[in-house]
Amino acid sequence: MDFGDWSAIVPPTDMESIKVLVRVRPVDSSIDTCVNIQSQQALLIEDLEEKKSFSCHYDAVLGPTATQADVYEIVKEYTNSVLQGVNCTIFAYGQTGSGKVLGPSS
Repeated sequence: MDFGDWSAIVPPTDMESIKVLVRVRPVDSSIDTCVNIQSQQALLIEDLEEKKSFSCHYDAVLGPTATQADVYEIVKEYTNSVLQGVNCTIFAYGQTGSGKVLGPSS
């Protein structure tokens, strides 16, 4: 999936707001998944047993092939805005070892 230009999707603003980015991590190919990426801003969650589904919309959705650099490309405008005096918090939530921290390269 080509993620294209994210600048129009989650642009930084001077106003208070909450932006939600979802990163879908890769799963073993032998496992059926209930999460399907519909677009750069939408997921479809399916209950395969009960044949139910619902769509979730976010400011940005990154797929299993997304790298840490792809994530940073989206949030860098917010990290740069801190240098201009704008308050900013980036909250990363996920399983231990799922790639929430981007540190210096060795």
